[in-house]
Amino acid sequence: MSDEIRKRFNIPEGHVLEQVSMDWKGLRKGRDNDEYVFNQLDESGNVVATYDEIHSTSAYPPFATSITVNKR
Repeated sequence: MSDEIRKRFNIPEGHVLEQVSMDWKGLRKGRDNDEYVFNQLDESGNVVATYDEIHSTSAYPPFATSITVNKR
């Protein structure tokens, strides 16, 4: 479950985040990028929103990581 999505968007209690996919985008411009897609499901299991979460890690010390989240 993505804590970043819960922090940035108002996800109601009882809704769950389901990971739909994960795609390694590879090393580009000194950054290693992984892209995750999550669906937000309501209490009945209906998809009510979809989110993209990108984890970008520096390939060089100190290997800093940033996380970007967007709602579709």
